[in-house]
Amino acid sequence: MKKKFLYVLIGLIFVTGIGLIVYQPLFNYYVIPKQLEKSYEENYNKITTNGIKENVYNSSKKENAFDYDSVQSVDEFDFNSVKGKLDKSMIIGLIYIPNVHIKLPILYGTNYETMMLGAGTLKPNMTMGVGNYVLGSHSMRNKELLFTPTRNMGKGDLIYLTDKEYVYTYKTTSKDVISPKETHVMDDKNGLNEVTLISCYDSKGEARLVVKGRLESKKKLEEVDGKVKSQLTSY
Repeated sequence: MKKKFLYVLIGLIFVTGIGLIVYQPLFNYYVIPKQLEKSYEENYNKITTNGIKENVYNSSKKENAFDYDSVQSVDEFDFNSVKGKLDKSMIIGLIYIPNVHIKLPILYGTNYETMMLGAGTLKPNMTMGVGNYVLGSHSMRNKELLFTPTRNMGKGDLIYLTDKEYVYTYKTTSKDVISPKETHVMDDKNGLNEVTLISCYDSKGEARLVVKGRLESKKKLEEVDGKVKSQLTSY
């Protein structure tokens, strides 16, 4: 009887172990991307140009929009805490980088939710196409998730931002690994209109990957190339 119980216990432990080994990559490479994609489709596709303008105005009044202390390293299981929390009232635009397959809603503010649900704005009261427009998001073990693909960007890669009225096209100029203390990368420079993309470079959060791009053009959404337009108008 004891041997039978021992065999059953060993069997359960073995099955549980195999289940955990299979579940983690399944969650990381299938469940999370599907959850995010569904939330993007449900919310970004519904938002209008006027809706984005209202979101920018309303979000700028929120006291907790920039809670930098709440941003910390996360793993795939942390996404359970933000499941279903993306709302179209959070969305103020879209970022699209075709060469590395990044396409994320831009969310106003820096906090636990915005960094996990899309690309959050790292400074208050920014305007697309004016000064240094700074966005941040997480890097994950899934190399296709959030800002992880920025590691593969190179000089000349095009970065598109849109508020569903205009399209702002930036050309990548640099990619660097820096210390979290080097916050000067977020500063505005006189006469320079650029975009700055920031994400963690290591699992401990001791380094940052920073990609910068310089503004090339600003066009009405209906004036841009058809393929780009289709990517920017809906998810």
